[in-house]
Formats: sequence, structure tokens, C-alpha cells
Amino acid sequence: MPTYATFFMGYSAFLKVFFPQMPSYHTWGQPVSYCVIESKPNWLAAHCSLCFVQKKLIHSAKQVFLLVCGEAYEKYGKSLRGEQEIVGMLSDMVIEIWAMESALLRSLKILNGRGRDRGAIPVKMTKVFFHDGIERIGFLARSALEVLEEEGKSNKYLKTIRRLMVSPPINTVTLRRDIADWMIRQGRYVI
Repeated sequence: MPTYATFFMGYSAFLKVFFPQMPSYHTWGQPVSYCVIESKPNWLAAHCSLCFVQKKLIHSAKQVFLLVCGEAYEKYGKSLRGEQEIVGMLSDMVIEIWAMESALLRSLKILNGRGRDRGAIPVKMTKVFFHDGIERIGFLARSALEVLEEEGKSNKYLKTIRRLMVSPPINTVTLRRDIADWMIRQGRYVI
């Protein structure tokens, strides 16, 4: 069974194959602190649960990406570049992870700078985006592993992905309605 180091090496190999001009170091494996509360108002501590849940989801999504990327590199090696479908799925996963992380950082920046009232809608948008993004990443990972693996090995990884790629239950219909009502009141798209 491959270890985390194998997946990490698979990700590094993925970068070297598709982006040879990139430096060999990256920060995906290092912990990032998104939320510093020392001198912030008390209401921000309540929104830090958003930070904690979303940070865990991003970490899980990165781990799943590394798993799929490691398996792809293990199966194809340097010829992975010619497997367009797999590369497309991996690329879509990276884009989703980047977009989710960017949305989190932006909503936290708005929340810190503008206050609770003006930061409520970006927080709701982030929750909805994460809920949908985790589902998309899980689907892409399952699809890629179904292509990559034999029956027995694939089932083990598919169970792991189903366990990791679960967003906490939230009422997305209510959140979407709140976002839409706010946009209608503003008369335009505003964050």
C-alpha cells in the first residue's frame, strides 16, 4: 500500500512532468493558518468555526488529490502526460481546490475588514461553494480511480474518498435564497 510520502512524491512528479519550469518546492503539504483571532472582535470567533471546517475540507481535498495523482503516476509514470482524461480530471481537481481556498481567504478577509454584517453574505457564499466543490472533487477523484485501478484496490480507495469528501450538512437552499435576496436588494452582483 502506498504511503503519504508516495502520494507526495507522485504530486511532485506530476508537477515535474507537466510544469518543468516550476520550482521543485511547494507549500501544499505545510499547514497554513487562515484565522488569527488574538485582536479580533468576539463575533469573529463564531465565524472561525467556518474557518476550521473549511480548512479541514481543503486539507482532505488535497489529500485526495495526492492519492489520485500518486496512483496515476504509479500506473503511468512519465507517460501520464499522454493520458488526457486523467490529466484533465487532475487539473479540474487542482482548480477546484485553488478556487475553494481562494474563496475562503477572500471571505475571511472581507469578514475581518468590513465586519459581521457586510461579511455575512460572503460567508454564506463560501459555505455553498465548499459544499458543491467537495462534491465535484469527490466525483472527479472517484472517476479517475475507476479508470486507474483494478477492482479490489479501487474499492478500498473509493471508500476512503467517500469518507473524506463529505461536506457537513448545511441547508444550501436557504443559503442560496439568502444570497439571492441580498443580490436582488442590491440590484447587482456585489460581494
